[in-house]
Amino acid sequence: MKRLSIAVLGALFLCAAALAPSQAADANGIIAAFQGAWSRVNDYTCNIESNVTKDGRSEQRTYIFWFKKPSWIRTDVVSGTRAGDPGSVAIYNGSGKVQGHQGGMLSGIVLSLPVDDAKCTSIRGGRITDLPFTKQAELIRKYQNARAKIEVGATTTVNGHAATPLTLFTHNPAFILVNENIAKDVIFFDNQTSLPLEWDRYEADGQHVVKMYFTNLRTNVNIPDGAFDPKAATPKI
Repeated sequence: MKRLSIAVLGALFLCAAALAPSQAADANGIIAAFQGAWSRVNDYTCNIESNVTKDGRSEQRTYIFWFKKPSWIRTDVVSGTRAGDPGSVAIYNGSGKVQGHQGGMLSGIVLSLPVDDAKCTSIRGGRITDLPFTKQAELIRKYQNARAKIEVGATTTVNGHAATPLTLFTHNPAFILVNENIAKDVIFFDNQTSLPLEWDRYEADGQHVVKMYFTNLRTNVNIPDGAFDPKAATPKI
C-alpha cells in the first residue's frame, strides 16, 4: 500500500511538473496575442461599465469611451452615481491635465484640472489614463518584472463573447503597495480579438473592488482630432 501511495504521489508530481510549462506557454501566448492585437490598434471606441468600491462606498458609471494613440482620451458619461455625472465630458491629451465639464446646468463651464484631482478620479483614485488598454499592457509588464504568478483560466463567456481569463497575482507587500493596494488582477481577453472584455481587481484580503466591462468595441474608426475638444458634441462614428 505504501509503495502504491508513493507511486501515485510520484505520478501526481510528474503531472504537476508537466502542467507548469504548459500553463506558462498558454499565458505567454495570450499575452503575445494581446500585444500583437494592441499594436495594430490606432484608435478605438467602446462602452465602459465601471463598478468601484472603497471603505463600504461604491461608485458606478457607464461611459462612451474614445481613445487615439498615443494618449488622446475622451469619456462621455451616460450614467453615474455622482451628481452631474450624466452628460459630463472629460478630455485628456497627454498634458497632465483633464479638461471637461459636468452635465446638466453646469455643462457650459469647462474646467482644466490635474489628472489626479478628486473631481477627475474614481473613489479609489483611478485616473482617466487608467481606462485605455494601455493600462492592462502596463500591468502585465509590472507583474512579469516582479516575477509574480500568472495563470490562465478556463474559457468562459463575457457579454456573449468567448473569453479567456488571465490572472496576475502576488503576495509581495511592496508590490501591492505600489499597485494601488491591489494583489490580484484578472483580465478576460476576447478569444477572437485578443483585446480585453472585462477587468477585475482584488485587494490582498480578497475584496473585489473594481469591475469593468468593455462592450461595443470598434477599432481603427479614424476618430477626428476635433472629437478631443470638451465643447465638441459626442462623436458620431
